[in-house]
Amino acid sequence: MASTPLKAWISAARLRTLPLAVAATLMGNILVHLEENMRIDVLLLSILTAVLIQILSNYANDYGDFQKGVDNENRLGPLRVMQGGLITQQAMLRAIKILVVLSFVSGLSLLWLALGTEQLSGFIFLTLLGILAIWAAISYTATKNPYGYKGLGDLFVFLFFGLAAIVGNYYLQTQSISSNIFFPAAAIGFLSTAVLNLNNMRDHDNDKATNKKTLVVILGSKNALFYHYFLVLSALAIMLIYMMNQSESWGCFLFLLVYPVFFIHLFTITKKPKPQILNGQLKVVSLATFGLVILLTISILTGLC
Repeated sequence: MASTPLKAWISAARLRTLPLAVAATLMGNILVHLEENMRIDVLLLSILTAVLIQILSNYANDYGDFQKGVDNENRLGPLRVMQGGLITQQAMLRAIKILVVLSFVSGLSLLWLALGTEQLSGFIFLTLLGILAIWAAISYTATKNPYGYKGLGDLFVFLFFGLAAIVGNYYLQTQSISSNIFFPAAAIGFLSTAVLNLNNMRDHDNDKATNKKTLVVILGSKNALFYHYFLVLSALAIMLIYMMNQSESWGCFLFLLVYPVFFIHLFTITKKPKPQILNGQLKVVSLATFGLVILLTISILTGLC
């Protein structure tokens, strides 16, 4: 538990969630390297922007759930900093505002670096998309009418951690969009959504009691487990099919080494779908997704693929 202000802010940032943001961003950039050289400066600034927006989302989620009484003594999982009285509402709100500015400036700098004024239509569209991403990060729980309380969180995670992150970053590198890029975008989107689904499966009882209507609350625990199988297995199948269409080189399939982790994960939550087990599996899926992207990155950068 955080015992100092710095530790409290680090705890609120939920560092365990950052690998997913980095994975989606890295995937969108590294796949460019299969066809042409990737710009490292664009990659690094895109990762910074993604991390800032993710931390913004985490701070806003802490603030929103505390305000609405969802973070209470019945909640499972790690202690939230506002729930524990480690950060005041005023301080958290101020931090959220600062992160909104930093995210916007970083995102705008990224667009200027990658596109300049040569791709004006793309610049304008991605600026609007970036503003929407910032809005989505805040509005999940921290507004008067949060979409996260209406079962729409999964859709937004899929759109922003999958389609927007990967297709958007691919466009920043190439100033074009390939139809093939939507396959890995969907795969990472599904895996990111699976992490949210695990979180909501863990919190099902408390969310239901506090009228937070996540998709898990709407579906019920049993159907949510089947839905989780769909998310994970679809993602793994899509990635395999995508790479089989891209290359016949065995080196491109290094990412398959992480597949057993996902299979063991599914077996674990099927055998023991208890909240404590689900809580531990959040890190497993997040890091396995990150590992998948890292292995693919190694394949591409080393010339194996």
